[in-house]
Amino acid sequence: MSFAKGALQQDHIKPLTAVNNEAKLRRSTKSIVLGKATVMSYEDLVVKHLERKAKQDVSKPIEKRGRKQNGHNEADTPEPVIDEQSKEG
Repeated sequence: MSFAKGALQQDHIKPLTAVNNEAKLRRSTKSIVLGKATVMSYEDLVVKHLERKAKQDVSKPIEKRGRKQNGHNEADTPEPVIDEQSKEG
């Protein structure tokens, strides 16, 4: 009975040890600072949005994302002309 109990305990301990080893590795590696981040309030966001909008070129239209359309609408396409002669013959 004690052999089975020890086997079950080992099965329970293995995943916990693996998780613990991952945590040790994460704590031992040094962090690299990629850039500086700031906490912004809503007012700061509004100010930055207005600054960006003022910088943007007014004459340049904003392009839409996604696939471009074909460039013609159903209203622009002319209706087909049916000849009276081709109808009869």
